[in-house]
Order: sequence, then structure tokens, then C-alpha cells
Amino acid sequence: MSMSRIDILRDDAKFDKTARILFDQLDRNKSGALDRQEIRVALLRYFRDNNLEEPSDIELNKVLKDIDLSGSGEIDFNLFKNSLRRVLQEETR
Repeated sequence: MSMSRIDILRDDAKFDKTARILFDQLDRNKSGALDRQEIRVALLRYFRDNNLEEPSDIELNKVLKDIDLSGSGEIDFNLFKNSLRRVLQEETR
């Protein structure tokens, strides 16, 4: 049985597990952090999967800058998980 986004958001353990699975799939080089290219691929996949117009390079760079608050060029699991939670909460409103 498939879980809804709301079900996943309500159960912290399930959300953490789902976030970890997604993060590990995106972390192609298994560095433990998502680099700019891995994040870019994930964002483009999200837009395609949801039949949304793909963002321009300028728009993508702005999103990456907004996510990567430290400016390191990488996103660790905790930052990814928090960002994912915000996106899912926005989508369920």
C-alpha cells in the first residue's frame, strides 16, 4: 500500500527513512553530501516528474543558493531532510 505525503510527514521515523532512501539515491558519488550537480539533477527530475516547466539555469542557481545557506556547494543529509520536509508541507497545503 502506498503512503501519502501527509502520512509520511506525520510519522517522523517513516519520513526519516524516506528522506534517507531518496538522499542515498541522489548521492551518486556516495560522498555523504549532495554536490551542486547532484542537486541540479534532483531538481530537474522533480520538475519533469511533475510536468512542470523546467527552470532556467539562472532560476536553478537561485534555488541552489537558497538551499545551500553555507555556500559550501554541498548539502548534507540534515539540510536535505529539512528542505524536503518544507517542500512536502508546502505541497500538502
